[in-house]
Amino acid sequence: MENNLPVDIKEARDNFKKSEKSPDLSNKIRFFERGIDIINNYLEEEINSADKDYIDKIKLAYSRAFLKDLPKQVDDIMFLKCLFLFITIKKEIDIIIKADPLLRKIYYKFLEPFKEVVKIFEIDIPMG
Repeated sequence: MENNLPVDIKEARDNFKKSEKSPDLSNKIRFFERGIDIINNYLEEEINSADKDYIDKIKLAYSRAFLKDLPKQVDDIMFLKCLFLFITIKKEIDIIIKADPLLRKIYYKFLEPFKEVVKIFEIDIPMG
């Protein structure tokens, strides 16, 4: 399976791995976002991809890893960058926070200081 993966999916997975390993939140976001963008662009072009199940699994797995590594506090800019990602991976967040109470707690704790901003702008992400 590994050798048969499309180049785009391998590149997305490499970006996810870089995100997961990066100690710097800005780089973590940048690599994760790049991986998501590559996958989404690939799926737009290859709507009936035979690799769709695998793609969904890696997207979910690395979304879980991203949420697990959320810092306890961030500045406004980093929060907005994360927020844009949360909008993009809303489906994965829904699945993750329903299945994992610890990640649900981490996610909601991360959002807590910015709840009013999310409400004011009516941003459609899980809020708890």
